[in-house]
Amino acid sequence: MEDISITDVRLRDVALNGAVLKDVTIDGLDTDKRSMLFDALELEHVILRGRVTTVILNPRHPSPEYEAEYLNVIRAHEASVDWTLDISEAVGKVTLRGHNAELVRRNPATQALVRQENVSDGKWRALDMGVSEFEITLNMLSERGWANTILCADETRKDIFESQLRVLDALRAEGIADQE
Repeated sequence: MEDISITDVRLRDVALNGAVLKDVTIDGLDTDKRSMLFDALELEHVILRGRVTTVILNPRHPSPEYEAEYLNVIRAHEASVDWTLDISEAVGKVTLRGHNAELVRRNPATQALVRQENVSDGKWRALDMGVSEFEITLNMLSERGWANTILCADETRKDIFESQLRVLDALRAEGIADQE
């Protein structure tokens, strides 16, 4: 998909794997449990904004026979672009699992970049993660060899949003998450 803008996208029982998205704007994205995983996407100047239900982006292809090839292509592509994804105006849960988070534009008030070298010592485990789901992502970051990830406080979850913001503040205070 290239040079398109779509609004209020609703995905049901859809697997979007191995797609190339360039200069795409998605304003509002509603997924179900079978459609929230986006594997092996090549992204360039993709804007995801508005209300977003759970979105999990993973550069690995779900089929083992294609995994290495797709990962190499995506890594080479990420090395050639100025930015891949803009989630600065997204409201909801966006999770990056292995994509280069430094190429993602974000809202520092609710989204924090965490680097692998800042979690490798396990210091973050002593922090109270509250009711956030950040512990899962930080475990994966420390165990799977990703370079970095982004933690997003989910404004749509009024029951845990403030707790997630406190966790982001604590991670920043400890030097685990970037300051901005």
